Amino acid sequence: MKKILIVQAQRCLSSTLVSQLTSVIGLEVEVAETLEDAKRLIQENSYILMLLDFDVKRATEFEAFISEAGLPTFIMIEKSQENFKVKSKRALVIDYVVKESPEVVTYLIKSVHRIYKNLSTKVLVVDDAASDRAYMVKMAKNQLYDVCEAKDGEEALAMLERDRQIKIIVADIHMPKMGGVTLLKYIREKKLQNELAVLGVSSDEESLIRFIKLGANDFVTKPFSRGKFTARLNQLASVYDQIQELTELSNRDFLTQLRSRKYFFEVATPYVYHAVKVQESCAVAMIDIDNFKIINDTYGHGVGDIVLKKLAKILHDSLRGSDIVARYGGEEFCVLLRDTDKKSSHIVFENLRKRVEEAVLNIVSYPRAIEIQFTVSIGVSTQMQYSLEKMISSADYWLYKAKKHGKNCLLSEELYELEALL
Repeated sequence: MKKILIVQAQRCLSSTLVSQLTSVIGLEVEVAETLEDAKRLIQENSYILMLLDFDVKRATEFEAFISEAGLPTFIMIEKSQENFKVKSKRALVIDYVVKESPEVVTYLIKSVHRIYKNLSTKVLVVDDAASDRAYMVKMAKNQLYDVCEAKDGEEALAMLERDRQIKIIVADIHMPKMGGVTLLKYIREKKLQNELAVLGVSSDEESLIRFIKLGANDFVTKPFSRGKFTARLNQLASVYDQIQELTELSNRDFLTQLRSRKYFFEVATPYVYHAVKVQESCAVAMIDIDNFKIINDTYGHGVGDIVLKKLAKILHDSLRGSDIVARYGGEEFCVLLRDTDKKSSHIVFENLRKRVEEAVLNIVSYPRAIEIQFTVSIGVSTQMQYSLEKMISSADYWLYKAKKHGKNCLLSEELYELEALL
């Protein structure tokens, strides 16, 4: 767990901060009431940042402490000292926070949370001017971003191809070889604004406006202060995170936490098309809980939800991470097995059917303790077709046949033909 250090904060404020930082963000927080205690803790522990209650009357001593600690620092000061700025080691100061109202806690929690997320946010800074690039890299690192750099658009594109972890690009518009505009056009051919965020940088505001129209997420005009640059960068990172969280929510089924039907089609459709082109085999299955209406009618929808979640866990635990499993609707689930032959897919789904059949649900939350067992019927399509919809339609047909066949069984074209021969 990541740790942060609070130094010399008022006890009331520090206890509130500790409570919020641990419960909201999940950070481990330690408090030192004196600089001596803080120095000892820093020697004994590793911290990602520090919240320092700064005493202006002892400014020289506190500045020396910041330099010695070497930690990115939020400086907390009194209202009467709000114009004070640290003279040395300014690069270590993340922000100044005035202790004037209860909102200071909310602001600090929000700011620390952003900084904590920055640890896993990779930023690529692209600028041909070495001094400007170094300045932006330094400011981004001060906010704890994982930073890499490139001197022009060509180098940036090569880095993007190698490193898929880059989430934000800070790019100067005017560069030799390949400028920011051309770089942006290449990026937007492959990545949408919610997939890779771009912050434009230039002294030419007209060019920056054009940059926005071409697909940049935001811009900052040179020359800029450290505060303005980091504010824009952090704001862009926050918007990016919010979009990713909303996208993830829309791609997951709320009850089972499996992928949603929408996600299944978005990912499986191009995969099936590509698999056919390169002659790679795959399998699509439709899985339906047998007699699910009877379960709901007998025990209620709460128990029905438990059954759905149990099947979802069995599906998740039985399949490879590269496979796609989604709740298709109601009690129906859809699975895509990547790069697998007919025989292997039949083995996977037959083993899955048996695991479900053998599972026993002990439900104590019902008015009385009950045990429930349930089964599934599975239809499998292994005939490769360019259309995912056609493979799903085929799997759905064999699911229908499995239901008619007596339920709790697996059927596909190959298995049906084999059974007919027997």
